[in-house]
Amino acid sequence: MIDRILHIGHKFSGEYNKELLQRTAEVYIYKGPGAVVPHLTEKENMDSDAAQALVQKIVAEMRNVNRAVLLQYLVLLLVFLTVVAFGLISRSYIFATFFAVPAIALLYSMIKFLRRNPIR
Repeated sequence: MIDRILHIGHKFSGEYNKELLQRTAEVYIYKGPGAVVPHLTEKENMDSDAAQALVQKIVAEMRNVNRAVLLQYLVLLLVFLTVVAFGLISRSYIFATFFAVPAIALLYSMIKFLRRNPIR
């Protein structure tokens, strides 16, 4: 979560205040995209048009970041499953089980990530 917040702060720091962006990204991640515009208009004193434009940029960038995180999950899962397959082919079941447990945990974590952050 923290790296996504910092990424948003760094990406648009030329246009907006970095602290504002990080607070906005925190609201986006922890409360949802629907809570960002009211937060910007009430607490950050932005007009609604500028707040909506900022939200559009953050939503687009978060989609890209979420896709990158999903790609990282898939690569790690592929590595673990490849090692498990080689363990099963070589009939080293303890070795395969040793790598299957983290693969299952990684798959569970990836599913939780996808449920919280739908890729549209």
